[in-house]
Amino acid sequence: YTVSLEMFGNTAFLPGSIFFIDPSSVGMGNPRDKNSAAFQIGLGGYYQATAVRIQYSNGTLTTNVDATQVSWAEDEQELIQNLNSYISTPKRPRRTTP
Repeated sequence: YTVSLEMFGNTAFLPGSIFFIDPSSVGMGNPRDKNSAAFQIGLGGYYQATAVRIQYSNGTLTTNVDATQVSWAEDEQELIQNLNSYISTPKRPRRTTP
C-alpha cells in the first residue's frame, strides 16, 4: 500500500521517517486484532515517508507526506527485524596496515 497525507503544519516528518497509521480512529478497528476490518484488508501499519513537502502560504503551514507501507501492524520487535533488510549497512573491507 501507499498513502498520501495532508496535514496542518507538521515538521516532524523527513524522507525516510517511519510512522504508524492506526485506522481505528476512522472505525476500522485495531489493525493488530485479527477480527477487525483493518486487519482483514491489511489497512494500517508502519509506513516509510518517500516524499515530504512543506508549504507556507497566506499564514498557513501545510505538510504533505507520501509513504509506502513497510510492515503490517506488528509489534515493535518484529518491525525492527523486518526493517533490517531495508536499513542494512554494507560491510567495508578491513584496512590492513603495511
